[in-house]
Amino acid sequence: MVNMTTEEMEVLLLSQSVLNLVMDGVFILKNVKNTKRMKEKKLNLKEWVEAYLRGEFDSGNFEVQCRAGWFDWFCPDNQLVKRTHALAEKLFQLLGSTKISQLTDYVFFKNNCPLNGELYDDFRICDIKTGEVIYTICPSLGYDSQKGVAEVWGRENDFKEPLVSGTWKDVLKFFYS
Repeated sequence: MVNMTTEEMEVLLLSQSVLNLVMDGVFILKNVKNTKRMKEKKLNLKEWVEAYLRGEFDSGNFEVQCRAGWFDWFCPDNQLVKRTHALAEKLFQLLGSTKISQLTDYVFFKNNCPLNGELYDDFRICDIKTGEVIYTICPSLGYDSQKGVAEVWGRENDFKEPLVSGTWKDVLKFFYS
């Protein structure tokens, strides 16, 4: 245990409070921008694929990556393009599934920061009319205890547990069964 005077303890607590306020402020500002973006017209999956193939999401520009579908992230902004391409590769593999509609569904991306693991990405397939998430697809979890495990969560069981948990092949089997 570190010996601190009452004054040193008060300074430490005050500086921690200021840091928390700054971090909360950054989080709030980022989410205000993201909330505004989420209200913009959403591209259905067919439109998203066409835009992707035209190279419309190849720029690392903040607005471009938000249009690509990024909603929340903890990684540096300059990593989003690479992550968009990696998730697009996985998304393309699911587009032939009858569980997904290219005309009435849209996609958004999220970068997650678990307390016990590494950053990992997922993407959500949502109903374009209601905005409700249909599936959350994690190609590779970052939790220490589940590193590399692929999972699908869905409204089929109210997101209470994974619909599938295993390898990416298991995810593909789920979508094509």
